[in-house]
Amino acid sequence: MNLNLSEIDSNVLSLRYFWPEVVLTVGVLMLFISDLVLKKHPRRVAGLMAVAYGFLGVAGLATWLLSEQPAQALFNGMIVHDPLATFFKWLFLGATALGIAIAAPSKEIAPERFGEYLGLLLAMCLGLNLMASSRDLLMVYLSLELVSLVSYVLAGYKRHDRRSAEAALKYVIYGGVASAVMLFGLSLVYGLLGTTDIYAL
Repeated sequence: MNLNLSEIDSNVLSLRYFWPEVVLTVGVLMLFISDLVLKKHPRRVAGLMAVAYGFLGVAGLATWLLSEQPAQALFNGMIVHDPLATFFKWLFLGATALGIAIAAPSKEIAPERFGEYLGLLLAMCLGLNLMASSRDLLMVYLSLELVSLVSYVLAGYKRHDRRSAEAALKYVIYGGVASAVMLFGLSLVYGLLGTTDIYAL
């Protein structure tokens, strides 16, 4: 079946096209570390925002540099680098940047936990990027779970608010059931067709 898509078998070679996701992963880790380092700094929120925007900017630069590259299937066909994935990566990076700008002046987020919030936002952006690039149903599921787990934490972000805790609990229960149903559906698809590759399906 000719899909006009070359496939890179080596995982090491695939990393050349995986830079935006690598940058976002490092960004999540650096935000949690910066949150500890800047714990008592007077300009803590501004410093954390600078770190977050810095990593978003580098991820955007990596996405732009890779946008001219031909479509490639990466990591043994689990994800794909193509124009559609690139478009959604730009969309998710922009939405994350907007979310940070809206969150900074908000009184709903405690300044002492602002770094955690930014780290979770970048982790969600990473999961969305992976979902947009997924070429296999299992990768779609894993990416969706990454986004869902971060969403559960964000739903219950206000620890001492009963409504926040209730929302998080209900979301976890709903998400768990939805995840189980999705896995059951994927098992049926695999049983019927013998593959989870979206292109082959």
